[in-house]
Order: sequence, then C-alpha cells, then structure tokens
Amino acid sequence: TAEPNDGLRVVSFRDGQRTESTQPCLASDWDAFWRNVADHLILGEPLAVTPESARDVIAVLDLAAESARAGGAPLALPY
Repeated sequence: TAEPNDGLRVVSFRDGQRTESTQPCLASDWDAFWRNVADHLILGEPLAVTPESARDVIAVLDLAAESARAGGAPLALPY
C-alpha cells in the first residue's frame, strides 16, 4: 500500500503513449484546516480558505477539463 510520503503517482497518455511519474507530496496540516473551519463556525474567526478561493480553484479545474475536451483551446474564467 502507498504511504502518504510516497508521493503522488501521475499516469498520463499522450499520442497513445503511457507515461508515469511520481510527484512529491507537500507537507500539510489538515488538522489546522479543520480547526479553522470549527473556529469560524463557533467563534466567527475568518476562514483561511475562503469560498471565493475555493470557487476559483473549481473554476480552473472545470476549465482545464473543458479545454482538454476542446483539444487544448485556451479558455477564460467566467468572471
């Protein structure tokens, strides 16, 4: 089984060729993220990850998928 420090295995296909690489995982502190969410809900503390920043990430991921379906066409954010 993979361990968290083993990295992220990336498999991709281009021109019918399969490639595989391993990218290192960055250290993170998920406990701090969830503490921040709890502190926001209970104490009114500001969120470290705002809804707007989450929206932006999702928009970029959606546009990347749409661009790939369109052959790599560049696309603009909708806002």
